[in-house]
Amino acid sequence: DYASIGSIVTAAKDADIPMFAMDSGTEPSDAFVYNVTTDQNVIVEQTLGAIKEAVGGSLEGKTIMVVGHDPHPGIRLRAELTKEALEKAGAIVAGGDVQKVTSPATGRTETLQFVADFLAANPGGLDAVWTGWDDSALGAVKAIEEAGSDAVVTGVDAVSEGVAAIQAGGPMLATVDQQWPAVLDMVIAAMVEYQNSGNLPANNFEAIKTVLVTKENAASITPSDKL
Repeated sequence: DYASIGSIVTAAKDADIPMFAMDSGTEPSDAFVYNVTTDQNVIVEQTLGAIKEAVGGSLEGKTIMVVGHDPHPGIRLRAELTKEALEKAGAIVAGGDVQKVTSPATGRTETLQFVADFLAANPGGLDAVWTGWDDSALGAVKAIEEAGSDAVVTGVDAVSEGVAAIQAGGPMLATVDQQWPAVLDMVIAAMVEYQNSGNLPANNFEAIKTVLVTKENAASITPSDKL
């Protein structure tokens, strides 16, 4: 997150050293001459599209939990975009707001508790859980299985456990492959171009499309932790 490296950004600018980045923030910043990340809007469209299809073709009236983690810019943005999209579609956001995990290290257990508590108070009252990353999604899956709920879950990141859970055919409906090798290739190509010609990219920020991972294509996906 460029907001946490202000002194480095200042030092690089003072020394006329261009900074190239991948996945630093979710919007253009003059901290970098080039920053490539993934498109959070596309992530939301893909995951909510999968949920919509799974719950009968409409989100209206469906109760869906949204789980995020504010310190991570990407997760924070996509969680807020998801909440807004659900409200616009007439869905009910479980708990009335994004359920916020305090630490990535405890994301699975915190999400499990969020979902377990909601299902205990509202048996059969949950249609889906949207989570901002796979470890959180796997906590939701466990809570749903333990409660005997038929709710579905989506994640983001396409880690091995998440992909395997999709293939297993349980509550884990989909995740998102963020195409990091392609992002890295774009950043390196821009750096090499600058090295060879001195030319910098015309735009300092790009957000690329992602791939929705479902049971249909999960076997062809290389999990992000295996790249």
